[in-house]
Amino acid sequence: DEARRSLSSSNGALIAYLDDKIRGARGRGDRVACTALGAWLTELHLCEREAAAGASSSTSGSNGPATGPAKQARTMLRQHLSSYVRDMDPPTVLGILEGHGVGAGEVAGYAAAAGDVGAAVEAALSGEDEKNGALDALRVLNDSPIEKAEPHYHRHALTLLCRAPAAASRSFASRYPDGLS
Repeated sequence: DEARRSLSSSNGALIAYLDDKIRGARGRGDRVACTALGAWLTELHLCEREAAAGASSSTSGSNGPATGPAKQARTMLRQHLSSYVRDMDPPTVLGILEGHGVGAGEVAGYAAAAGDVGAAVEAALSGEDEKNGALDALRVLNDSPIEKAEPHYHRHALTLLCRAPAAASRSFASRYPDGLS
């Protein structure tokens, strides 16, 4: 009876099953199956995270840092995203993350890892903390190949210079030898 309640209150068993299936699809090089399974797994991990966060905030009565099950759910989501970043369709996963209200920093991190420099910069700049968002965007741009980063340096130059003038100036100057014009 307790096992049945546990299965009905958590997606853990389904997550484990789908994780096994996505590993098989990855081994076969089936990107379509990986994207479908990855999207489903991302949704399930987000549901687990939201349920754990809701349970911890209702028991503690605060919105402090994640602990216990909430922290574990966040870690599981991060592990899922980093494990399959090259196997899933980034725009699909980014849409799911943004649809669940995942923070700009987490979305930017996934987008950067997926190689979607534009989405990473946009996500970083869309956060509430403008200066730290600009610094995150500059980190993404500095770590990206100049061919992918250059259009975003130009597109967001004014925003970056207004929010973090010294860091933006250093970043622009450091990329000049790479071909930033």
